[in-house]
Amino acid sequence: MIQKVDLQSLTYVDDDPCSKEFECSICHSPLVDPLLTPHCEHWFCKECLLGLFDVEDKRRRATPDNAGNEAKYRCPNCRKELNRTSPWAKVPRGVTNMLAELQVS
Repeated sequence: MIQKVDLQSLTYVDDDPCSKEFECSICHSPLVDPLLTPHCEHWFCKECLLGLFDVEDKRRRATPDNAGNEAKYRCPNCRKELNRTSPWAKVPRGVTNMLAELQVS
């Protein structure tokens, strides 16, 4: 049986494992299963971005004035409006290959 690894808890061998361009601006770690926002082309870990949407959904449900309104999501970097059902793009294969080569302990 394959055991799921919590990728966010890994310790990288190098103190600065990659360029800031390849870090998720939500968790500040190297990108894991990265997604590209369709309109502004910012990269985030899939789990981080979907988690951010879940937090926004819970916040809106807890606010009586917003209960019937559709949630509006915003890019954490530039604040452009995002749609949860947008066709999210995967980042280029070269980027994912480079991220896969980061050494962890």
